[in-house]
Amino acid sequence: MKAARATAMARLNPRLWDWTWGRAWEQQDSARSTRAPLELRLELTDARSVRVGSAPVAITCLEGELLVTCEGDLEDHVVVRGETYVTRRRGHHVVSALRPSRARVARR
Repeated sequence: MKAARATAMARLNPRLWDWTWGRAWEQQDSARSTRAPLELRLELTDARSVRVGSAPVAITCLEGELLVTCEGDLEDHVVVRGETYVTRRRGHHVVSALRPSRARVARR
């Protein structure tokens, strides 16, 4: 259901499709190996996907307001400036901007 929602959003915003399903994270291969955080800048309705393996991932809102959708989770999570959401599940997590935002994604 949530994947269908992300696909529907992608049809409305073509830039979303370019970044969904982990491309932002995949572009940071060297950062992943050193566990360096990834900083995301999101405009209104932009979204990025993060694939979570065995290690938990912390998603911190530095500016704005984010909506975090987790594969297999029945609830979406709103993260506002200064808050951190720590993943509890493996799989895809989609970080969407409810307003222009900056976020930091880091492994714990």
